[in-house]
Amino acid sequence: LEHVLVQEAPDWIVAHLNVRDDHRATTPDMVERALRELFGEPIRLDVRLTTELERGRTGKLRCIVSRVSRVG
Repeated sequence: LEHVLVQEAPDWIVAHLNVRDDHRATTPDMVERALRELFGEPIRLDVRLTTELERGRTGKLRCIVSRVSRVG
């Protein structure tokens, strides 16, 4: 399982998952339940399956990305 969690807004997280074919049917629900337990409510949570995850220029995978700008 490879994954990237992207914070799109203060209350919105998107989990991008790259999982083996034999786990694609069950993994998204399992990950969503675990993330909801971790983050609680209210939060918008989207779990998306993918076959490719964006990597940095060095080829490394950034597992957590925030697109929320800091204020102050």
